[in-house]
Amino acid sequence: MRALTIATTVLLIATGSAPALAQTGTWTSHGPEGGSISAIAVDPRSPSRVYAGSLGAGVFLSTERGEIWTGTGPANAQVVTLAIDTLNPLGVREPPGQGDPNDVPSNGVSTQWPRLVDDGRGASAIVYAGTLGLGVFRSADGGRTWAPSNSGLTTRNVLAVVIDPSDSNVLYAGTTFGVFKSVDAGASWTSVGSLSLDVRALAIDPVVRTVYAGTSSGVFKSTDAGVSWTRSLFGPGRSDIRALAIAPQTASRDATPTASPLYAGVGEGAGGPGAVFVTTDGGSLWNNTGLATPGVRALAIDPASPKTIYVGALSSNVFRSGNAGQTWTTSNTGLVNAAVLSLSLDPDVPRTIYAGTNDGVVKSTDGGDSWNVVNRGLVNTFVFALTLDRVTPTTLYAGMDEPEIFRTTDAGESWILKNSGLPDNVSVQAVAIDAITPSVVYAGLFGGGVFRSTDGGESWSAANLGLTSPFVQALSTDPVTTGIVYAATTAGVFKSGDGGATWIKNALSVNVRSFAIAANIPRVIYAATASGVFKSFDGGDNWFSFNGDQDRLPDSQPQVLAIAPIAPTIPTMEPSVVYVGMQAAGVFKSTDAGKNWKPANAGLTNTAIRALAIDPSNPDVVYAGTGAGVFKSVDGGGSWVAVDAGLTNTAIRALAIDPVVPSIVYAATFGGGVFVLRQ
Repeated sequence: MRALTIATTVLLIATGSAPALAQTGTWTSHGPEGGSISAIAVDPRSPSRVYAGSLGAGVFLSTERGEIWTGTGPANAQVVTLAIDTLNPLGVREPPGQGDPNDVPSNGVSTQWPRLVDDGRGASAIVYAGTLGLGVFRSADGGRTWAPSNSGLTTRNVLAVVIDPSDSNVLYAGTTFGVFKSVDAGASWTSVGSLSLDVRALAIDPVVRTVYAGTSSGVFKSTDAGVSWTRSLFGPGRSDIRALAIAPQTASRDATPTASPLYAGVGEGAGGPGAVFVTTDGGSLWNNTGLATPGVRALAIDPASPKTIYVGALSSNVFRSGNAGQTWTTSNTGLVNAAVLSLSLDPDVPRTIYAGTNDGVVKSTDGGDSWNVVNRGLVNTFVFALTLDRVTPTTLYAGMDEPEIFRTTDAGESWILKNSGLPDNVSVQAVAIDAITPSVVYAGLFGGGVFRSTDGGESWSAANLGLTSPFVQALSTDPVTTGIVYAATTAGVFKSGDGGATWIKNALSVNVRSFAIAANIPRVIYAATASGVFKSFDGGDNWFSFNGDQDRLPDSQPQVLAIAPIAPTIPTMEPSVVYVGMQAAGVFKSTDAGKNWKPANAGLTNTAIRALAIDPSNPDVVYAGTGAGVFKSVDGGGSWVAVDAGLTNTAIRALAIDPVVPSIVYAATFGGGVFVLRQ
């Protein structure tokens, strides 16, 4: 996913006033379901339990073979690897006092590993999750709760974790700076060897006690428990290792132990497309199996039939070989534009396969011949834009990556993908609805310009004539006149007066992130830009810097704006109260229509503001979406309190308020989909 600056535009219509009362409520997750699943693992002790590691919403657990999922944390974590300790079932108790007292668990309560509780299923108790940026997390209760396990890790980007099959206290972690080892079940870590490389995959051959590391510079192996490493090369340009898998072999007491077959998945490089190599002599000699596909990312081997191998690739394909890689068949029925990032087999029924994709989890029960989406309860969607239909407030549109637009007509209870006509490989950064004709919807794509739908999102067509910058970051429609649309781009502001058929660039030629339009006087527009706040008095034809006279905005770049509504009894008066959310300096407020700005940050514990929304019935009630949750003010920004109960993903990207029932608030998150707060 692309972590880009997200612009959120808030258009507000005054509908009266109400007492400024503090409100309570709990956020609930409301989809859309799916998202990028970069790690997946079936518990060998209890195959009905499946773990899915997401890029932004932590770990999801299914106890029903993937049919329904529950998010268990850690919050906001980008989980890229999972490892299950099969030697410690639930019900085995650990001695108290283990763990690093400096590592505080995600629930902030205990400073030692939690004791284990038997759930009666014989499942594995201990699970490890490697993340980008947060290090290793450990669960000792079958994935229900998670605690950080990072003592000694000098980098928190953990790309691979593997458990020694003969001693589950011994772990290896592949990071962006080599291999780390733990001999106390993750309580502490030490760097081993001298691999100062991205280690993306790890595997242990239980027969000859060899550890393999797949890196950005080929495969390395250690025969002395990680103390030293030797390099094994495939050939020119074939060094981008993305996956490793050991094929099990039947050990004989009389035979001298020999290395198990090792398969390596290679990404694209100077030597050719993605491929799979195999060695049967511990890495001295490698053979290319002949598979050529863009972006190999996952390998899985049937434990009951070790010559049966599955490969997952970015090409939206799963490949299968029944003869140890001599020939391959494509197994992608049901896989539609879904890059395969991870694979795991049910050890009891190996024809049951789970694949983590960029659209969630898919499952096959026929050895990969066909696939079905199994995303119920799994919400890991990155929502960049969220727009509410003010005529029918139960209808919302969510803009996401790749690109995707989802629509709900029941206030988020269900979502339907509405992608027909949109291009590939760009993200939807903005969605705007025509205020008079809500069936007309505009989508702003970062790299794809503007697309327009005249049928409520059922179909889309490009609307870019005159739009010379395709990098759209925000869209706003005139709240009074149909067909007037403004586009904020990295090259400035564009305006269309004919519903997107043609565009004219105006005088503001800077990186524009968002707009706010005065609902009662739509010719008054504010723009948040890389050069500060600008204001137009004539519908965008001319712009003036409005960073303050005596009380000025700081250099921290503005991200989002919101205009407080005025009483309907004075419809021709220009609104005087304006809020601006800054990249790192919190919220600033102007009470003189942008001439001066003062900080309004009391109670804000996170000052990275990504969204603002004002209660249309009470302008003193303001919500701020930050990089660490939602804050609410009931005194016009004088003070803020966190309103995060139930918000399991706190990376906020957009906010929307129901204009009819303003106690209903929607929050779009980066990795957790859409949440709804009913107060």
